[in-house]
Amino acid sequence: MTVYCGFLPSFLILIRCDTFPPAPQGAWLVLLLLAITKASDIGAYFAGSAIGRHKLIPAISPGKSIEGVVGGLAASVGATLLLWYLNILAGGISAPTEARPETVTMGMKASSVLTEILEVLSHLPVWQLIVFAIVMSVCGQLGDLLESVFKRAAGAKDSATLVPVFGGILDMVDSPVLAAPAAWFLLTYLWGVV
Repeated sequence: MTVYCGFLPSFLILIRCDTFPPAPQGAWLVLLLLAITKASDIGAYFAGSAIGRHKLIPAISPGKSIEGVVGGLAASVGATLLLWYLNILAGGISAPTEARPETVTMGMKASSVLTEILEVLSHLPVWQLIVFAIVMSVCGQLGDLLESVFKRAAGAKDSATLVPVFGGILDMVDSPVLAAPAAWFLLTYLWGVV
């Protein structure tokens, strides 16, 4: 549990506090990671509830379905593309395939907070954002399964009762916990954003 609750989430701090992006951009990268993984959770839940027929791994998590996994992937990519599109509308990037897109003006003004959030996206072309969304969704769903393994080993249905609707604190943070190291690796060693 020390690795799961301590070491893995520490990658969020590394993303937030790295020296490459200005301090607010590190925070927005963490927010982007959280938004993508939570979009995956929500998409998986709704797709699995609506059309889930084929169980993924019933011994570990009987409620998870293959259709839910696909729904989670689609929701992550959809949320990321929506943010990317908002960035284009705000004048943040000029074309989807440029490695380091130039800023263009499209006559639209965004609020300063939205501008700061969307500025983070200008460091990645659209294909990298899609890959990032897919990797975050897969890692997030694996994190959810790993937390289910922990609950099964402990003989608990929920990880706590502090947040009863969601099953506990660990049930709320299980996705970003496993996605954080993958995000850090992609953003630092692979793409050099952070």
